[in-house]
Amino acid sequence: MKPLPKINLVLIIALLFTGLSSCKKEDQTSTLVVKVVRASGSPLSGARVKITSKQAQTSGKGEMADYLPKTALTDGAGLSTFTFKYPAILDVEVTHVSFPVPTEDLIKLEPGETVQKVITVQ
Repeated sequence: MKPLPKINLVLIIALLFTGLSSCKKEDQTSTLVVKVVRASGSPLSGARVKITSKQAQTSGKGEMADYLPKTALTDGAGLSTFTFKYPAILDVEVTHVSFPVPTEDLIKLEPGETVQKVITVQ
């Protein structure tokens, strides 16, 4: 049996690597951007945004996908950003010292999408 020419061997190796790399899954990370505003529409900085869920956040393999609750304070533009590995139905609660009654909302995240939600506190 005659040895393969070097070019054929390189071609076979390149095809193997190409085939293996194409098996990788696309990034399915979802992002939730919450913007908190006053009734006037102006951004509210320092608001506490808490994300929880009544459904189990699992990867499908029995492991926890996302650690909840997640909490963050809004920045000067009234924004808080959260990332999640898997799709979810999330409960969002916004509180601020100037607004004693929490504002709540429900948000559904699909794989790989970015959801921008404006929440008005009153």
